[in-house]
Amino acid sequence: MTLANKSQILGVQYEADASNVKVAYSDSGVLKRTVVTADNLIVSEWVSDGGTIADYRAPTSGPSHPTPVLRP
Repeated sequence: MTLANKSQILGVQYEADASNVKVAYSDSGVLKRTVVTADNLIVSEWVSDGGTIADYRAPTSGPSHPTPVLRP
């Protein structure tokens, strides 16, 4: 299964070029990551519901990944 709806999203972070975002999401309880365009419909819906997109941070060691933003 892939990213199919906004309820799967755990966190979103801009990539270096800001036209893409890296999305951390839950796929049946398994943490997965994918890169999509910043104007992706699912990401836009998530932001409309109060989610925020973290600024790009260059990785210091290991792969860069978004820090989940918890919503109340």
